[in-house]
Amino acid sequence: MIASKNAQKPSKSPQEVPPVTDEEYYKTNVKFKTEHVKILEEVFSVNRYLSAERVNQLAKDFYCEPTKLRNWFSHRRQAVKADPQTPPDEILTKIYESDNSFMEYGNKELLEKTKWSEEKIGNWFTQRRLQNGPLKETVIEPVLESLFLKQQFLGKQEENELEKTTGISWFIMHPWFKKKRQEVIRQHLGGSIANLPTEMMMLKAHYRQSDTFDLALRRKIAAEMDFHDEDVTDFFSELTTAYQEFMEEQENEEDVEEMADAQDPEQEEMQDSQDHVESDIPYSRNEVADNQQGQDEAEEMEYDEENGALPDWEYLNAHYSQNAPNVLELEVQNVPEFVAEETVSSPSTSNDSVTEEGSQEADQDVEILGILPQPIVVAPRIKVEDQGPAPPERIVYELQDRLLEFQNEEHAPGPIPLRRVKTTMAEIIKIDMCGLLRGTHDTGFVCKEQLQEYKVYDPVTREPLVLPFNGSADLSSWSRCQVQEFLGQILLSNTAQSVVSKYLEKFELLTFEAKTVQFFEELNSLFSHRNQGIKWSEYEKISREVGKVRRVQLKRN
Repeated sequence: MIASKNAQKPSKSPQEVPPVTDEEYYKTNVKFKTEHVKILEEVFSVNRYLSAERVNQLAKDFYCEPTKLRNWFSHRRQAVKADPQTPPDEILTKIYESDNSFMEYGNKELLEKTKWSEEKIGNWFTQRRLQNGPLKETVIEPVLESLFLKQQFLGKQEENELEKTTGISWFIMHPWFKKKRQEVIRQHLGGSIANLPTEMMMLKAHYRQSDTFDLALRRKIAAEMDFHDEDVTDFFSELTTAYQEFMEEQENEEDVEEMADAQDPEQEEMQDSQDHVESDIPYSRNEVADNQQGQDEAEEMEYDEENGALPDWEYLNAHYSQNAPNVLELEVQNVPEFVAEETVSSPSTSNDSVTEEGSQEADQDVEILGILPQPIVVAPRIKVEDQGPAPPERIVYELQDRLLEFQNEEHAPGPIPLRRVKTTMAEIIKIDMCGLLRGTHDTGFVCKEQLQEYKVYDPVTREPLVLPFNGSADLSSWSRCQVQEFLGQILLSNTAQSVVSKYLEKFELLTFEAKTVQFFEELNSLFSHRNQGIKWSEYEKISREVGKVRRVQLKRN
C-alpha cells in the first residue's frame, strides 16, 4: 500500500521552459532586451541619427519594427538634451586630446552638444592648434602670406591638407584669401596682366575673353582649375567692380583738374608772363644747349668695336643728378691718383667764351669713373700714353629703382655700355640669374664669361647681384616671348622652363612657333661682341623646353 501511494504522487522537480525568441518577445513586450539596449547605446554614442539602411538592418537583427527603433533613438536624444549641459570647451578639449587633427566641425552631435556654429568650432580648434601645435611661436598672417605666394585659390582637398599642416581652419583661410585677392586686383589695375600671380593671371585671361559668364561656364572654369565655384564668381565680380571704381576715380580727377583750371585763368596768365620773362634771360645759353643735345642724339647710336653701343651720357647725367646734387663736381679724395693730378672742369660750368665745337669734344670725353662714397661721379676722360694698365673701374647701373655697383676685377675691359631697353616681360622672382625686371630700365650688357667673372653688388646693402641680360642687342622691338627666349640662354634649363610656363599667356602661345635656324642666325646677328653669340646646342635646349610647355598649355586650353 505504501509503495503504491508513493508511485501515485506526482514529481515536484521544476520543468524546463523553452526560450522565447526575439520575434515572439517583441510581439508582447515594449521594452528592449538588456543585451539589445547595450548595442543601441554603442550605436547612439557613435551617431545619434541613423540612416534608413541602418535602421532596417537593426530591425532585422532584433526582429522588431523599424518604428520601434526610431522611437527609442528619439527618446534617447530628448533624454540627453534634458541632462545638465556640459561646457563646450570641455567637450572640444576632450576631442582635441583624443584627436588633434579633428576637422568634422559640422558633426550634428557636436553642434547639439556645444550649441556653437560650425565656424566657431573651427576657429576654436585653430586657436588651440596655434597654442599647442607646431605654430605656437608664429602668427597666422605670415603663414597665410607665404601660402598665397604659391596658391591664390584653394580647393577643398588643398584646404584640408593645409589645415592639417598649418592648423589654420578653413573659416579663417577662405575669407583671408578672398580679401587678399581683392587687394592684389586693385594693385595691378593699371599694370599688365603678366604682373599678377600665376593663378589670378590665368583667371583674368578668361575674364578678358568675354564680359559675361553664365553659371555653366563658371562651373567649367572652376572644374578645370580645381577651384570653388563661388571663388571664381567672386573674382570676376571683383574685377568688374574694381575696374568701374578705377574709371570713376580717373573721371573725378579729370573733373577736379578742369575745375581748377577754370577757376584761376588770371593766375595762369600772370604765371605765363612771368615764365616768359625768365626764359628770355638765359635764351642764349638754351640755344647752345639745344644744339649740343642735337649733336648728342645724332651720336647716340654710334658703336665702338671694342665696347659695343656708346652710353647715353646726357641721359645719365640728367637722371643721376637727382641722387647726387653736385654730379659735375669731382672731389679729390674720391678720385684715383692719375686723375687727381689734373684740374677737373665741366662743359656746363665753363665760361661763355668756350666755342660750340670745344664743348662738344669735351662732352664726348665724359666718362663714369666711380662712386666712392657718392652715388655717381662724372669727370673728363684723362688720356695717358705710355703708362701701365688703368686700375679697375666702378660703373653704376640702375635696375628696378635701385643702384647697382659693378666692380671690374683684373684685366678690366673698360666701360661697359648702357642701353635703355623697354620690355613687357613679367616680374620674375627668385630665379638663379635674374632680379626683378619690369618696364623701362637701363641695363649693362656683358657676355657670359664677363657675367661669371665680374662681381655686381648693391652699394648700400653690399648684397651680391647679377646683371640680367647676356648680350648687347636692342630689345625694344621684341615681343615678350622673344625676350624670355633670350633670357633662357643664360638660365638653367629648369629655370627657363619655369619662366615660360608661368609667364607666357595663351594668345602668345598660339603665335609662338618652334624656333628655327633663321631665328637663331637673326638672334646672333644682333650681338656686337663676338663672344656674346649663343651656341646652337644651348639654343636647341631652351627651344625644346619652350616647346614642351607650349604643348602642355595648349592641351589645357
